[in-house]
Amino acid sequence: MLSELAKLDENFHCLLLAPPAWGKTSKIINMLKSTQARWLYIAPLRAIVDEVFQKLTEQQVRVFQDQQYSDWLSQPYSVLVTTPEKWLIIKKGAIPFHLIIDEYHLFYLWESFRPCLEEAKFDLLTSAQKSFLLTASMSHSNLDRWSKECEFLTQKSFAIKIGNMELKNRPSRHIHLPIKGISLIQKYLYCYLLFLKFSKKRVLIFVPYRSWVDWGLRCCQFFAIAGLGCKGGEAQFFRRDLRQNPNVQVIFATKVLSHGVNLPTLDTVMTTYSEVSQEMMLQMVARAGRRGEKYKLITMGSITCKWKA
Repeated sequence: MLSELAKLDENFHCLLLAPPAWGKTSKIINMLKSTQARWLYIAPLRAIVDEVFQKLTEQQVRVFQDQQYSDWLSQPYSVLVTTPEKWLIIKKGAIPFHLIIDEYHLFYLWESFRPCLEEAKFDLLTSAQKSFLLTASMSHSNLDRWSKECEFLTQKSFAIKIGNMELKNRPSRHIHLPIKGISLIQKYLYCYLLFLKFSKKRVLIFVPYRSWVDWGLRCCQFFAIAGLGCKGGEAQFFRRDLRQNPNVQVIFATKVLSHGVNLPTLDTVMTTYSEVSQEMMLQMVARAGRRGEKYKLITMGSITCKWKA
């Protein structure tokens, strides 16, 4: 579908809403391989950009990174992968290109602490000939914002809704624990890790603070459980550690791991706090079940995410 749209003569902006694990990365790669154009791929997370660059390289697509901007300009049929911040720095002049923005909802969710996202968004949309804006989780309010923003764009804009705020594979079991307070939650986690010591289950545990990641890893070390941690700004180091430790059993992470990093098959996803963003909560849950496997969800606090059957 994406490849057919990309080959149309007219220019447009297409917002594609599809569930997590729908296979958008493979469809993007097929589109880039089948169309002769200069493409720009943008994602607000460096971990996503790095993974896409690696996959395109493996597929023998002519792809360049930030520091190779001039090489991209000299190649009419090629792909540049970068982040919004880097694009604003390296862009020089007006050039024809087609655009892919991945995890588009983050441009709205993170604009309060990354104000350059709004500047980059309008620069990209007003510069691109064709654009594909990809997301799995756009709230109604942000969809309304997108519709109003389209009124200021010269190209035709439309949305393709394959699935928004939906899980492709729902948890086989959902356990909600109304536990509150740092002390009680950490006591539960301590006992849970003791249970995992005698189990072969692989678990992803989302925690609210960076210090909790360190605490969880100390507990894993005490119980002699293979554990890894991931904090904001450290996803690239986590990817490296994951390649070196593919048999990891427990992953403690802040919500930075809700996007972008390919994880091994998970038996359980656990959230230890009430995530206020429904979009973010859905992405966190969707880290499991990406290959169709069964998984369990354990939540604490109030549940903020409602997903469709």
